[in-house]
Amino acid sequence: MPEPMLDRNDPAYLDFVGCCSHLPRSDGIIANTFEELEPPAAIKAISEGLCAPDSPTPPIYYIGPLIDEEKASGSAHSEEECLTGFHISVKVGSNIDCRVVDLINEEGDWDVASVERIGTVQEAEAILNIPIVRSAARDKLIWSFNRNGKFSVKSGYWLAMKDGRAGFGVGNGAPVVTEYWKHLWKLQVPPKILHFLWRCSNGYIPCMESLLKRRITQDAICIRCQQFDETPLHATWQCKDCVAVLEGASFYSSLTTLQVTSFSSLIEFAMKVLTVDEMKLLVIMLWSNWKERNSFVHGIPTKPPLVVLWELCFNLEEPPGSSRFSFI
Repeated sequence: MPEPMLDRNDPAYLDFVGCCSHLPRSDGIIANTFEELEPPAAIKAISEGLCAPDSPTPPIYYIGPLIDEEKASGSAHSEEECLTGFHISVKVGSNIDCRVVDLINEEGDWDVASVERIGTVQEAEAILNIPIVRSAARDKLIWSFNRNGKFSVKSGYWLAMKDGRAGFGVGNGAPVVTEYWKHLWKLQVPPKILHFLWRCSNGYIPCMESLLKRRITQDAICIRCQQFDETPLHATWQCKDCVAVLEGASFYSSLTTLQVTSFSSLIEFAMKVLTVDEMKLLVIMLWSNWKERNSFVHGIPTKPPLVVLWELCFNLEEPPGSSRFSFI
């Protein structure tokens, strides 16, 4: 990575970020390279829009290295003439996963035989006319988990926790995929509900299962239904009192087609089958179920499911007979 890119106060860094931020607004991008010369993973990431998840990805045109022969030959060529008839091809039997370094010999020059094997004569000639820079900076170790490229204890701890959760299931099935959290934080609900979803996803709410792990209680049985262990999923979704409320939503039946095993798997499945408005209603209903559960624990009179649904309609300013509710 170039040295200026590691310093956020460097003018070159600011210019580079400004240029890249405007690329998604382009009608198209011309790349001065061959698609076959680049790593397949990088090509796939760009084509699938992973580089700019919140912006449209313009089409990428790999036109191969272009050289200015006007000074050398004395003849001028327009851009249209330069691109006319230039086609990317791959010879049968050639290694499409090869890198630029694979086309350079031990002396630091182009390996003519290797270059001629990967494409047409025109493409090989274009590659061989690219000068190889011999004064490049020395390679250096870069820690890819920090923006400045330097290792820190914080980034190492984060990486260790991520690997630990993926390998040992720490946190009651807590998701480690960033797409899960990216979609979760975009929900247009009050911050307290987002915080509630984060705690449930990581198993941090004080349900009976968590209290048992902390040796605060003697068992993990749900104090309302007295039938199953009270996990974050059971306390908000599976308990009979919760089901009585959730059945009032028109989309409830579509979520029962999959046997979910954790709170995060429920949310992840709901993100795939529900609309944005339905997803918003679901998380509010889950939060209402947890609120009613806490009222029961602390001896506060709980409300019948129908009353809870009517309050949801009132707070959402939506008539009970709308398409998202089915209890009337």
